[in-house]
Amino acid sequence: MPRLIAGTPGANAILQNSQCSVSLSVTTVTPAGNNFTVSVPLTFTAAFAGAKQVWMYAAGSTANSGCHQLGSWTR
Repeated sequence: MPRLIAGTPGANAILQNSQCSVSLSVTTVTPAGNNFTVSVPLTFTAAFAGAKQVWMYAAGSTANSGCHQLGSWTR
């Protein structure tokens, strides 16, 4: 399992590792009833080429989603 890095959408911060970065200031969460949409702008480093997978984990005060693959592509 990959290392988890936590952050708050809208915060003035950037989460990054050796492969990619996420700007939290432009990350959005839009609720709609029992669902919500998360928009996360990923920027990959030039050296991190090839097949990619995006996994998501969400947690609240009483439950969590578990890890789920939500996307894939090749760069």
